[in-house]
Amino acid sequence: MAPDMHPAHANPVAWSIICDFAVDKAMTLPTVEKQLQELLNNDYVYKHWQEAFNGIMEAEGDTVQAVGGSAAPPQLIALKESLSNSILILKSCNQIFGPPPTIDEILDPKEEKEVGESQYTFKGGDAEIAAVVWHELALKQGEIVEVESDTEDEQTPPKLDYPDLIHMYCFVSSMTLFVKRS
Repeated sequence: MAPDMHPAHANPVAWSIICDFAVDKAMTLPTVEKQLQELLNNDYVYKHWQEAFNGIMEAEGDTVQAVGGSAAPPQLIALKESLSNSILILKSCNQIFGPPPTIDEILDPKEEKEVGESQYTFKGGDAEIAAVVWHELALKQGEIVEVESDTEDEQTPPKLDYPDLIHMYCFVSSMTLFVKRS
């Protein structure tokens, strides 16, 4: 939907102007009103925007308070409490070893912030993408064969965790019993 197709109170461009006003100390209320009037034309009604203006003016330079307010929504508070209680229950049942993670660590883990190099990143643009596609098609059709180099180090075996080891042990034990009975 085009920005001018939104109702005045839901127009993203209008709210962008309001956010700019909240963070730009040099921007004045008359300037913001003028921009909103130009954007919304006859749909601009001061009283519809008065609460937003008052919130920004009361924040007096506190950008965080002006943009997001100081109070978290009740749903967010309830969800954080529920998550915190779940962490405590897991810890009390010995399902978390070591110090329990914080809510922020659960919601925004370090691993998700670490972005490695993607195999789908093509610095050469369209030409490199086309070359990769042609290479993969040629491999599938048997036109070319990839040969592994002997100089590469041997691959390290996969690490097995305890459940895998227990499963493997049980499988081998059952096979041993089967062989002895036969």
